[in-house]
Amino acid sequence: MFYRLNLTNYNLNQQEKRNSKDSVFGDKCEALSTYDFWETAKVFSSADAKRMKDVEYCCSIFILANEGIVDQTNGKKINDYYDDYRDDFDKDGALEKKILKAMDIIEDIIDKTTIGFLSKKAQMYTLFCVIFQMFDKKKTFENFFEKVKIFVSVYSKFRNEFVINYDDPVMSSLYESIKKYKLASSEGINKGTNRTIRFEILYKLCNEESEEVFQALGKMTDDMRQRLDAKKDKKDELEMDDIIDKEEQS
Repeated sequence: MFYRLNLTNYNLNQQEKRNSKDSVFGDKCEALSTYDFWETAKVFSSADAKRMKDVEYCCSIFILANEGIVDQTNGKKINDYYDDYRDDFDKDGALEKKILKAMDIIEDIIDKTTIGFLSKKAQMYTLFCVIFQMFDKKKTFENFFEKVKIFVSVYSKFRNEFVINYDDPVMSSLYESIKKYKLASSEGINKGTNRTIRFEILYKLCNEESEEVFQALGKMTDDMRQRLDAKKDKKDELEMDDIIDKEEQS
């Protein structure tokens, strides 16, 4: 009876309705949501936890580990997993081990410069995509932190309003990639196509060996910082003008 009530109660969100079902998959996802990792990375708010959005997100991570990037613009995929894996899921614990191993790597790159990026659900999902693929391709994680950190640095300062035309082909290509990544992070973030765009760009960078690329990213970060500083100075000037106007009027 409780299951029927949950399905008809308009106050319940999709995950709260799923929670009324008996499902091994659901139990695994709920257990994953209790790890301290999520608090360390500041991925979930207290409101997320109250409405079981943390469990729903962990469903997406398990699905990613199991079959790769999928489109999740609605709840159908998770609903199917709750039904299809009602009696058995990840029996040997291989998927859970894969996720926990990825969590260990991510924890090692969390600091004050990366936390703002990693705490965003879409970006954390992208990083899991990258790490899972690196596991599958048996890639090393040498300089992984430095590579992610420099990407986060330029990404956090990148603004679409700052149109820069670079003559250097490496700089121009990187600029367009980050612009594309930014767009794929700002709308339809759970679409399979946008998830794939973000993954491909970050994966390529994390496996890049050319020092020229990272020097170019460093220069781009400086360029963006200068434009942000100029914008801030202009805003400060405008605010000071307002103060002067008010003083003259008083």
